[in-house]
Amino acid sequence: MKRIKNIYKEKIKINYRLNVDLKEALKKLLYLKVKFVKM
Repeated sequence: MKRIKNIYKEKIKINYRLNVDLKEALKKLLYLKVKFVKM
């Protein structure tokens, strides 16, 4: 039972990290787009 809980926690951590990375990537893309349009 405890092991399953730990695996679940790890999954949540990994998903959280992925979401943060995705948000950062999207921000960068938007920034580049804006920069490109202004040029």
